[in-house]
Amino acid sequence: MKNAVKILLFLILPLSAFSQESFSSFREKGNKSLDDQKYQEAVSFFLKAIELGTENKADLAWTSSIAAICALQIKDTTNAIFFFETAIKNNCNQEDIYERFLNLAQQRNDLNREEIILKQAGKNIAEGGNKYTIKLLNFYFNNKFYEKAILLADQPLSASINPEQVIVLKAHALIKTGKSNEAIQILEKFNVDHPDSFESLKQLGLICYEKAYALNLKAKNDYKKLIKPSMSDYNNYLARGKSTTEDFKRALPYLEKAYQIKADGIVKNVLYNTYIKLGNKEKASKYK
Repeated sequence: MKNAVKILLFLILPLSAFSQESFSSFREKGNKSLDDQKYQEAVSFFLKAIELGTENKADLAWTSSIAAICALQIKDTTNAIFFFETAIKNNCNQEDIYERFLNLAQQRNDLNREEIILKQAGKNIAEGGNKYTIKLLNFYFNNKFYEKAILLADQPLSASINPEQVIVLKAHALIKTGKSNEAIQILEKFNVDHPDSFESLKQLGLICYEKAYALNLKAKNDYKKLIKPSMSDYNNYLARGKSTTEDFKRALPYLEKAYQIKADGIVKNVLYNTYIKLGNKEKASKYK
C-alpha cells in the first residue's frame, strides 16, 4: 500500500508543479532568458505565456512586443509575425513595434499585412492617425490600389492632415482609373479655397498639359498611319490638333502661377514645351 501511495505521489507532483505555471511565470522566465541573451529559449517561454494568455490586454500586448523583437534576433520570422500580430490585435500603442512589423512585411512583400499594420497603427498610436493615414494613402497608390486610395481620400479626415497631400494623391488615383476630367475638377475646386497651393496648381497644369500632349500625339500618329490621306482626313487632323490647343492653353495659368510661387524645374520645362506647342517661341524662350 505504501509503495502504491509513493507511485501515486510521483505521478501527481509533476502535474501539480506544471499546473502552477502561469502567463506571468512563463513571461518572467522569458525575460530572464532574454537578459541572458538566450533568445531561442526566451521565444519558447514567451510562446507558452501567450498560449496560456491573460485577461490583461496591455500585459499581453507588451509581452508579445518583447517576444517579437526577441524572435527577430534569431531570424525566426514565423514566430515574430505571430508575436507582432498578437501585439497589435491587443491594441499595442508602441510605434516602434508597428514600424518593425511594417519593415518585416515589406521585406516579405506581404501587401495584405502591410495594409492591416497601417490601419491598426492609425487607430492605436496616439497622435499617429495623421501620419499613418498619409502612409496608407501612399501605400494604396504605390501598389495600384487606386479605388481604395480614392475611398480613403473621401473619408472625413483629421483637420490637422495636410489637405494638399490628400487631394493631389486622390487626383493622381483618379487619373490612373481613367478619370482625368474628374481629377481636374477636384483640383480646381480645391484651388478656389487654396489659391496659393503650389502642388495643386502644379498638378493642374501638368494634368492639362499631359492630356493635351497625349491627344495631340494620338492625332499625329493616327494621321501618319493613313496610306493615302484625303483632304477630309487632313481637315479632321487639323480639327483634332485645334482641340488640343485649348487644353494646352488651359494648362498655362496654373503653370504660370505655380512657377511664380516656386521656380520648379519641372514646371519650367513644361511651360517651355507648352508655349512651343502653341507656337509662341518668344514666351517659350523665357523658360529655356
